[in-house]
Amino acid sequence: MRVSQKILPQETIRKKRNGETLTAEEIAAFVKGISNESITEGQVAALAMAVYFNGLTRDEAVALTLNMRDSGEVLDWSDL
Repeated sequence: MRVSQKILPQETIRKKRNGETLTAEEIAAFVKGISNESITEGQVAALAMAVYFNGLTRDEAVALTLNMRDSGEVLDWSDL
C-alpha cells in the first residue's frame, strides 16, 4: 500500500461485509479513525455487524487487538 492512499472506512466495511479478509493496514486505519473520532458510531456498528456475521481470521484478530492496544496509552508494569 502506498502511503498517500487513504483507506476509506466504507470500503473496509464493504470488504468485510462481503466476506473478504482485511489487511493489517485496513484494520489499523479503522482503529485510528475510531480513536480520532473520524469514523462514526454507525460505521463502527456496521463493521461490528460484518464481523459478527463473517468472523475474523486469526491475522485479523491479532491486528485488531494490537491496534486497539496501541491506540491509547500503554502502561508498562514490568518493574512490578
